[in-house]
Amino acid sequence: MYDLAIIGGGMSGMIASILACRRGYKVVLIESNDKLGKKLLATGNGKCNLTNIDMNTSYYNTVAIADILAEYTPDRVRADLLNLGIITKVKSGRVYPYSEQASSVLKVLLDNIESNGVSVKTSTTIYNIDWSADDECYILPNDSESILAKKVCLASGSNACFGRTSLSLLTNIDHDIVPLKCALSALQAECVSDTSGLSGVRQEGLVTLYVDGKSIASEFGEIQFRQEGVSGIVMFNMQSRLAWLDKQSAEVSIDFMPDYTLEQMREFARNDTTYAFGMLHMSLMEKIKLRGIDSIKDYRIKVRACDDFKFAQVTSGGLNLNMFSLEDMQSVLWGNIFAIGEVLDVDGLCGGYNLHWAYASASKFANALKEIV
Repeated sequence: MYDLAIIGGGMSGMIASILACRRGYKVVLIESNDKLGKKLLATGNGKCNLTNIDMNTSYYNTVAIADILAEYTPDRVRADLLNLGIITKVKSGRVYPYSEQASSVLKVLLDNIESNGVSVKTSTTIYNIDWSADDECYILPNDSESILAKKVCLASGSNACFGRTSLSLLTNIDHDIVPLKCALSALQAECVSDTSGLSGVRQEGLVTLYVDGKSIASEFGEIQFRQEGVSGIVMFNMQSRLAWLDKQSAEVSIDFMPDYTLEQMREFARNDTTYAFGMLHMSLMEKIKLRGIDSIKDYRIKVRACDDFKFAQVTSGGLNLNMFSLEDMQSVLWGNIFAIGEVLDVDGLCGGYNLHWAYASASKFANALKEIV
């Protein structure tokens, strides 16, 4: 029998298993894939954006985690990671491993899992969480055996980016979920003509999201045009904001020349009827010629939210936070049942916010465990 079974071998599950073992717990880490940390390797385009120096609830879908963010600051997370053997550096506010390789982070975590004595079971899918009154423990049935554990922590992430969700393990024992929606993904163009001919074009601009005619958010960044829509970090963030508002359609306005006024652009156009400014991609300038020079400051695209989870980096939604104590991440319905990471209804924008939550929630849970001497 194990003191603790952790279901899910992503960032939060690996961190929780290491810290729990350090507190004297006999831990088993259970993963349905054939290896631990598969999705971690893809984070930050393989560079593994671990956290962000600018950390507050405005970058998340909920303010309920404010106390955890205040406790687990970026500086504390960096210090904790260093204690594990991960040296970090800051680039434009974003915190990366010094190697800028997600593979090196995974290697350090796997080494810690081994050295701290965590038992690992991969290619193992748990079908249910049952309580045994006779043994006073939970039974986790799977294809090969039933795993017995005094405590169970769900850290199974979501079905985003070809992942799997294990929400049913807790919905089967009376937990509510907030419906899952795609987050951090490209936006689809309602009208193909808005983006056709621009596939592959990359251009910086100030993007403003309008929902029902109201300005919701603005952000400067690189826009990556696709034949059927718009991508890039700034658009990923706009997709997340749509998910937070539970909206499917919106409009984005792109200001391609935020350093210039509209009057200045009109003056350029009067002096150069070919619009040969040499400032924007030629394919994009052809679109602006058709729409008129004003569109260089307000290029409108009607968009719809992504609804295919394999194209989303994370999901918005998950286990209802109201059913968990954020003091120790424990269920308020069942004793010794916990949840951490993306399986909960917490998601953040691009920039290290989701890995920060994965680490912070795992640490909050593990550090609240009573030490076993």
